[in-house]
Amino acid sequence: LFTISPSNRKPTQVTQGAYDVESPDWINNNQIAFISNLTADADLTRDKYIYRISSPSGEPIQITQRKHVISVIKVAPKGDEIAYLGHDYRFGLATFQDLWVVSVDGEVSTNLTKTYDFDIGNSVVCDTRIVTPHCNPKWSSDGKDLYFTLVQNGISSLYKLSRDNLTLQKILGSVDHSV
Repeated sequence: LFTISPSNRKPTQVTQGAYDVESPDWINNNQIAFISNLTADADLTRDKYIYRISSPSGEPIQITQRKHVISVIKVAPKGDEIAYLGHDYRFGLATFQDLWVVSVDGEVSTNLTKTYDFDIGNSVVCDTRIVTPHCNPKWSSDGKDLYFTLVQNGISSLYKLSRDNLTLQKILGSVDHSV
């Protein structure tokens, strides 16, 4: 993982080691959250974890502890929580992706969409896996709601999940206008 200062335009290497770094997002002015697997058997598993690291130098600190497949993260506007898409192998590799949140301090992850029976993202459930860029999830500016896309009945729509009562509201998307 590298950062580039706008003033001197020189890259600074933040992480060191033979591992992949995905979906980096700034927590604050000197900490970055990212997805990776720093374990010795990382190449033999699908497990991913969320880490945070101080920039420009520091050691990665693991935030999530459970075994998850994590595809994308987004830090809350206040920098106190991280929303992420992933699953916990509840039904093996057939588990739908859910929307989770975890504190940047590494408390227990909370599954916000466990009671819903759908796969979050722009994918259609089938035997073929096609990787598409994840644009999910997004926080509202006050951190009270989370937005994400979801495909139901072949229609990709934008939804809002209220953090107060976990209610789901369709914002945009119809047969004529998928998002």
